[in-house]
Amino acid sequence: VQIRQLIRMQKGDPNELLSLVDLGSPFLLVSYDHLINENETSLFQLGQARYLYTIHSESEKAISLTKAVVDSFPDCMAAHAFLGRLLIESNLLTEFEGWSSKLPAEVERENEYWYAIGSWMALKGNPREAIRCFAEASDRNPTDRQSMRGMIAALEEIGQPEIAKVTRSN
Repeated sequence: VQIRQLIRMQKGDPNELLSLVDLGSPFLLVSYDHLINENETSLFQLGQARYLYTIHSESEKAISLTKAVVDSFPDCMAAHAFLGRLLIESNLLTEFEGWSSKLPAEVERENEYWYAIGSWMALKGNPREAIRCFAEASDRNPTDRQSMRGMIAALEEIGQPEIAKVTRSN
């Protein structure tokens, strides 16, 4: 409610306001560049990869950075999940299949994992399974607009326009 009031009053920077409601996007409010050693792989590079992909649409660089983070920090489930998202959205389906076959079970805690699997199910023509996966993603992150859009498309595909309409209005 307060965020809507700030928007109506035109108070605050749009990216700052969006960062309050969208948990998955890298809106730069603080820079840690002075802490980053570009010769070493660190978890800061996951944020850099998100930024490159989301703001600059540089999927190849983002994939390369994220792979380096996954290799250096195999226990970082967020990195595994983000890599899946990058691969499926970049339509690297063979690489996505390889990614999905060697994941740690703990990755299922990550909404981006469920988004990636839901997108894969939708591509494979399995909208009911895609809906389940997108719902899992939305449960983990209610601000995940991509999963909501995927769920709405899959609901419409299976002939549930009323449920899609209700989902769209949420």
